[in-house]
Amino acid sequence: MKHTKNHMSSVYQYLESCGVLETGDADRIAQCRKKYWREQKKKWKKEREGKMFELFFNLDELGDISKAAKAYKVSCTKYIKQSCLFHTYNRPYIPDQVTLNHILQLLKLNYSAVQRIQNARSGEANEALLQHMENIEQEIIGLLYSQRSIEEWLSSYLRNNPERKTELMQLFQNCEL
Repeated sequence: MKHTKNHMSSVYQYLESCGVLETGDADRIAQCRKKYWREQKKKWKKEREGKMFELFFNLDELGDISKAAKAYKVSCTKYIKQSCLFHTYNRPYIPDQVTLNHILQLLKLNYSAVQRIQNARSGEANEALLQHMENIEQEIIGLLYSQRSIEEWLSSYLRNNPERKTELMQLFQNCEL
């Protein structure tokens, strides 16, 4: 193993401060050297203040992780770390803040348009539409902080409410920027 000059000098300084170099006793020098490295390792561990994990993935798993990381435009390492942390705190993994902001902006624009329609004319139908839009907004916001994906939620919603498909499609087309 190669040691840098500074490393060797620090070991040498430590051995000299212990006074074992003057005696020349090989056993005592070896003991002091072990003690020095134990203290160094403790110091390094304390400086790092965390824990590093080593994971092994087979080629299929690695391929899946790589695809997912590319979809979120992050490295595999960052994707794995963020996925673990988001799962630990029971939050969805949405590192693409641009997309999230776009979704929220569309929801707000949609809600504003419904409010303008309601203000222009009053009626029970407008009130129901406003309530419906508010419910959708709350469900999507809830979805963003749950484990289900938007695609899963939309599929489930449309399966349970097939009559709303055309309504929802028009809504999305009207909200395009």
